[in-house]
Amino acid sequence: MNKFFLGLAISLVIIAIFLAFKIRQPEVSETISFEIPPPVQQPQVQRETNSTPEIQHPIPEVITQTPRPLPPLDESDESVQQEFQELVTDTQLSELLLFKTFIRNFVVITDNLSGRLLPQKFYFFQPPKGKFQVVETEDGKLYLDPSNYSRYEPFVKLLNSLDIDRLSDIYLFLYPLFQQAYEELGYPDSYFNDRLIEVINMLVETPVVADPVELVQPAVYYKFARPELESLTSGQKLLIRIGPKNAEVVRSRLELVREKLTAHRQ
Repeated sequence: MNKFFLGLAISLVIIAIFLAFKIRQPEVSETISFEIPPPVQQPQVQRETNSTPEIQHPIPEVITQTPRPLPPLDESDESVQQEFQELVTDTQLSELLLFKTFIRNFVVITDNLSGRLLPQKFYFFQPPKGKFQVVETEDGKLYLDPSNYSRYEPFVKLLNSLDIDRLSDIYLFLYPLFQQAYEELGYPDSYFNDRLIEVINMLVETPVVADPVELVQPAVYYKFARPELESLTSGQKLLIRIGPKNAEVVRSRLELVREKLTAHRQ
């Protein structure tokens, strides 16, 4: 019986994956619009390369050449959903995810966590309950309301419940589909597992920010008042927005994921 894949743990880092949900209140975000093309087309922003880069974190051939049949990428959603629901027995947790075009969406979100914004139409998770809250002091200053942090706790609980060892085999087995989706996104000469490690490293290095977190609202959307925080990537900002305790859980899980994904480095 298949198990689900390790890469899933990350994208929920994405919980920070939790991270940029369709919140009906103004968010801590940039005001510029962002649209990413369909996965089969060229990405909006593509990193320049002079030659095919050397693979840093290869997936073992003994895994990728397994005789067990892979589902086609365009028909993989049902298998992904079945595997995950068998792994996570708590239906309230499993219902946090959206399985339509899951692998493609996971690849798109992962690739954009190091950018300025996340493309909402590629989310693979439900929005958190409740509304984004801000505290305004008597002198007119705005702060991130710590009550927001509880909205992300179900996603952190899901991430923390995933068995990294059990997920690892499935991620390695399904890796050709992740690689295919990444190439179709516009990176035919790049290796998705290397990109995933690059994004995990960036997220783990997110600065630890203690409360209170001051905000400003120059227009519709809130921004961090401190320039060094506002200049962070979308993934790093979202780790700050979920709160220091939740962010620490995400970091620790990401470090375990990174350890597994780099174990086969040549």
